[in-house]
Amino acid sequence: MNILHKIFIYLTYTILLSIVSVQGHTTASDWSVSETSKLRLISPYSQNDSKNIVIGLEYQMEEGWKTYWKSPGDGGFAQTITWDNSTNVKNVNILWPTPIEFEILGLTSLGYENDVIFPLEIELEDEFKNTFLNLHVTFLICKEVCIPGDATVFLEIPSGEKKLTNNYFELEKALSLLPEEDFNSSYINKINLNTFYDDNDSIIQLIVESDKSFFNPKIFLHSPFGLPVVKNTINFSSDNKMYICVGIRAVFLGNEGEKEGAHFIMPNPFTFMNFDMDNNGFMWLVGNNTHLVRHIPQSSRVSISNINSLPDHTKLFPFEADIRGVSYYNTALYLLGDDGTGPKIWKASLDGSSEVSNIEEFADLGSALGDVGPNDTFSDIVVSEDGMLYVATNRAESILEISADGLNIGALYPGVLYPSVTSLDWDSSEFLYANTVETTVEGSINSVIKINMQKKSAPDF
Repeated sequence: MNILHKIFIYLTYTILLSIVSVQGHTTASDWSVSETSKLRLISPYSQNDSKNIVIGLEYQMEEGWKTYWKSPGDGGFAQTITWDNSTNVKNVNILWPTPIEFEILGLTSLGYENDVIFPLEIELEDEFKNTFLNLHVTFLICKEVCIPGDATVFLEIPSGEKKLTNNYFELEKALSLLPEEDFNSSYINKINLNTFYDDNDSIIQLIVESDKSFFNPKIFLHSPFGLPVVKNTINFSSDNKMYICVGIRAVFLGNEGEKEGAHFIMPNPFTFMNFDMDNNGFMWLVGNNTHLVRHIPQSSRVSISNINSLPDHTKLFPFEADIRGVSYYNTALYLLGDDGTGPKIWKASLDGSSEVSNIEEFADLGSALGDVGPNDTFSDIVVSEDGMLYVATNRAESILEISADGLNIGALYPGVLYPSVTSLDWDSSEFLYANTVETTVEGSINSVIKINMQKKSAPDF
């Protein structure tokens, strides 16, 4: 009987020890559940003996729902956290993983989709005391509608020697997704920042030097006031110079080995999203404007403050639409944009002096596709040597192929290319380059596809 009693005590002790051991390695708060999302706190340690500790605020959202970065862009707002009712907590600082770009309700924003963990830096008042976190989180999640969120999450971390929990690796993964702040450990050698401003606008020029080539870099700007998401457009002209349109009213010029600032500036409300050069050396600039802008690149910076008093090298041609792409071919400009009734392509015929002689509708993409939604984008256009047109889109077609007469519109290699193509360019009559963006849980994956257009059945990547 005494032996059975000892066995019973031993088994009971073993079971209790196992329960304590499991609990000690799974430190997390309960989920705060709302209609389409849930939040909780996770800790990498079951105990803590440091003045500073990093824990995680974990979001799990239903498929397709998104929340926002610290500068959300055109729409939405960033989360806020208060900790007034916490014990032994001096400060809480949110660390923001690298965001992705997305569009909701026609507004371009920055943030996160489906699941994300925000590392939180917790500064304690006394590392030798137990810590009780009582965090109140306000946030916004959006899909086709936006739902404000309000959550309160609790987590207790006892004082004592640090012991890892199962959450440690999830926190390490979240920390690895933070933007790099120590440039000495990266391949970036030097960064120069210049600003240009007047009474209406500020322009930021960022010059980054590296021994390695940059591949589809993205720049997200943050300020306490919030900033719109600006798409950059980089093209190379026939004079072996690189001009950059950044979605504002300026064009930047760069020569290899040199640093130059804003090359050409127009007054409000002009914005430049894209450009192309014609055979006479004129630069044709387009955006969401009331005019097409024709400009001869100058050796020095040009800043125009009054469109009623233009220099000889700059001229305006009336045409009101939101133009995203332009391509010059055979004495004509092909303009990709939207006039408020849907996406279209217009043909602007030029005479021998590069004067616009006529503008006519060339192809109605909205009518041809039939199911264009508010989130569908058509971002770039190129024309091949045989007069065929190609349009970049985020739709399932990826790249639209349009016949030289504008009558036939369809997908280039249906079902083969990646979705969400953002820009196109030719290197010769044979190869078409397409920049693609794929959104994943970890962020955006950008790729450049080289397509051999001599293939008749499928692209050669």
